Amino acid sequence: MKLIPELLNILEWDKPQLQKELGVSRATLHRWDTKGMPPIMTIGNAQRLQAVVITALDRLQGVGENERAAKLFRHFQKVTKNSHGLHDWRVTKLPAYTHDTVLPLRPVIAAARELWTKRCAEYVAAGGAHGSCVVGAGFYLSFLPDGAKKPRPWMFLSADSVTPEQGASNWEHAVKEVHQFLKDNGVECEYDYGRMD
Repeated sequence: MKLIPELLNILEWDKPQLQKELGVSRATLHRWDTKGMPPIMTIGNAQRLQAVVITALDRLQGVGENERAAKLFRHFQKVTKNSHGLHDWRVTKLPAYTHDTVLPLRPVIAAARELWTKRCAEYVAAGGAHGSCVVGAGFYLSFLPDGAKKPRPWMFLSADSVTPEQGASNWEHAVKEVHQFLKDNGVECEYDYGRMD
């Protein structure tokens, strides 16, 4: 299986749209398309690829193509087997919070949790509660514990804290809104798409 042609076929996207979602250059997408995926992917590329694959899996499972979905999932695991830093995120690119600087963020985090919970409930009520089974998704920031020399990723708002559903579609539809809310209120963070279970 060639992953890029398969994703284009499943999602019915053109190459510019896939390039945008993957966050890569046109030359990189062309290389992946013609020569296959690289033996080692950066964490960032693996994360964005995972998000696109999850979207494709949801589409296949929605029309009952479970065997094709299984093949796609196995191929994704194969091409990212050397990128298992999927949860050791790029904390060095985020400002490191300390105990004293993270405490004032608690009201904002609580409000973000409330917003995300509300959006998930609305989605389920409208007929959602589906999607690929994903664990470990949520928002993280860079945290420097007392006495530590290097910051560590700290997931302060997880998907499983805002909805009991495991289908990724139930919370991913609201990720951009919640992320923007956090940024607008002074929380420098990133989103982890988790891993398919």
